[in-house]
Order: sequence, then C-alpha cells, then structure tokens
Amino acid sequence: MKVTQEFTFGFNRESNKKIRNETARELYDWRRKIKKYRTGETILSEDFYRMDENDPLYFSISDFAKSFPDEIELKIYSQTAQWEKEEDRQAVAYIPNFINHWCEEYEDVSFDYHWCHYCNANIKRENKKIYIRPKGFVKKKAGEYGVLKVDDGYDRYMIMPKLFEALIMEGIPEQYFQPAYSKNKKILAYELVNGNILPKNAYIDELYRRRFQCPMCGSIHYEEQRGIYHYTEKMITKEAYEELQALNETKEYYDCQRQMMVNKKFYEIVKKYVPDAQFFPVYLQDDDFKESLSGI
Repeated sequence: MKVTQEFTFGFNRESNKKIRNETARELYDWRRKIKKYRTGETILSEDFYRMDENDPLYFSISDFAKSFPDEIELKIYSQTAQWEKEEDRQAVAYIPNFINHWCEEYEDVSFDYHWCHYCNANIKRENKKIYIRPKGFVKKKAGEYGVLKVDDGYDRYMIMPKLFEALIMEGIPEQYFQPAYSKNKKILAYELVNGNILPKNAYIDELYRRRFQCPMCGSIHYEEQRGIYHYTEKMITKEAYEELQALNETKEYYDCQRQMMVNKKFYEIVKKYVPDAQFFPVYLQDDDFKESLSGI
C-alpha cells in the first residue's frame, strides 16, 4: 500500500519547554531538505508538506520528531492511500476519506449535535435541516457525480445528488442520506447519516488507545496516540463483519465522534461513478488473514 501524508513540521506550539538552539538548527536543516515537498499552502505560518510515507526522508524527519516530542511537532492533517488489487480483494469494509473536495455550512445556520456536557461526545444529531453554501465544487459540478467533506473540523461526508440517485438505484437504502440545502431550499448534496451501530469493540486501529468511559453518558472514548506518524492498518472483528450494513458506525467514540465505515457494495458503487473517491480499507481481524496479507 502506498500512503501519502500531508503535514506540517515545526516547533511544538503547545509545549512550555524552551527550544534548544541545536534542536532548532537541526529542524531548519530538515526543513531545507524537504523544501521541494511543500504544497504551497500554510496554516499559522507553517508550511504544508506532502510526502510518500515510505520515502527515507519522511522516516528521518518522523524519527527526529519522535526524539524531541516536547520541542518538535510533526502534525498530520490528511492521508491518502492507494492499494493493490489483492489488498482491495481482501478488504471487507472501507472508511470514507472524501478529501478531494470540500463544502461549507452557512455561519448563521450551522448543524449541531446533542453533546454530552461531561465528555463532549456527539450523542445524537439534532433533527433539523442541513444547509451548505452553493459555492466551489458544489456549484461548479452540480449535476455531476461527486463526493465531499464538510469543512467543520469533523469527519462528515456528503455526496452529490446524481451519486445519491445512483446509490438508491443500486439498492442502498435512502435512510442513510440526509439532504443538504441552500438557503433557497434547493438540494445541493446529501450527507451520510444514521449508520448501523456496530457491536462493542468492533474496530481495531493501533493509532488509537482507549482513554476513558464517560460516567455521565457511558460513551467509551479513544484518542490518537502521540508519536505515530505512519499509516496504521484498520480491522474489524468477525462479529462486526457479520453485522455490516451499507453504512455503519462504531459504538465507541474516536476524538468525540463515532468512526464511520461502509460495506463493500457501497464502496464499489461509489468507486464506479467517482473513481478518485478516497477510502481506507478495513480488514477482518484474523491471524491467517494477517499472515497472508504480510506477503503482499
């Protein structure tokens, strides 16, 4: 599998530890070496870089960040993955990663959840309409197939109306989609919603570690582990696999929201109409399968 990481690489802004001169010099030296990988975009004056995670230079800078966690931060903002046909054949589910195009909500008509005031878990969606701006890809590609990510800091995904029609025609239940409107009440896209809740402990991803169970709402929370800068394989249990539906969500919360995944049928329909739609493959947790996959 080929994984491309998009990241920033600089001083750890959240640390109170003073940056040593030798560490700063080494950081500037590494930045010079990866200068050609800059994307041209910035955030908080930090450059974005895009690199293949198997590039030796990426291994070097990630090792450097691991060595000085209180001084240096390598912050991954997005990942894209390409995998071989055999890896695709072995996958049993897929996590949407629709970062090709983005859409925005109106600032004065935002979507919201019922939050747990103790742990911030988004327990339940509010039963109201979703509104997004008719701009960018949504406006230019109206009437075409496409997938989108909502630009709100969370993993919320939408599809264009033409793709919605194709999915419904091919047997995906309408219950998994909620229309998103413009202010003039025109449907611009459909958000993926109401996923089937999988059994407890269904999803395995070494990027996350269990943090706590909320004493108020009972939600089980996982958070990203620091110092992991490479893609981690995603798996589900056999019990979860047997209960997969078109659209699914974990019972547990990952960074305060449930992890969404689709079954193979949903994935194949989307890829048929939108070949560049991004996903991450999810494999069955099985010792024999893991041994066979290691040889790919």
